[in-house]
Amino acid sequence: MAEVPRLNLEIFGALIRDRRVPHGAFRLWHTLRDYTNSESMCFPGQRRLAQDIGCDIHSIKKWTQGLVDSGWLRVDAGKPGMTFTYTVLDGSGKPMRKSTKPKVATASEKRQRPDHAKGF
Repeated sequence: MAEVPRLNLEIFGALIRDRRVPHGAFRLWHTLRDYTNSESMCFPGQRRLAQDIGCDIHSIKKWTQGLVDSGWLRVDAGKPGMTFTYTVLDGSGKPMRKSTKPKVATASEKRQRPDHAKGF
């Protein structure tokens, strides 16, 4: 069985404690992280992000700029008419790696867990 990636609580804790990052930007960062590929990059449109989070595009733009300014996100403009390329960062300017993204246990993995671990 492949090794299960561990959630990097230090990075998430740092993001939570970063007072430059408002609650909505925190949600945006996590939404972008869910879209990332193995290079920590993703390409969702602003409309898609707004729908996913339940906000307007203006908020997405404001939160994106806040995450960029605080070192949690890099945004590269694509060609005209194309979506931006987002790179999710770890707060120090380094891209988040897939190994820090939590893995949801499959049904067979849940059955293999000891009884005392159920519910966690």
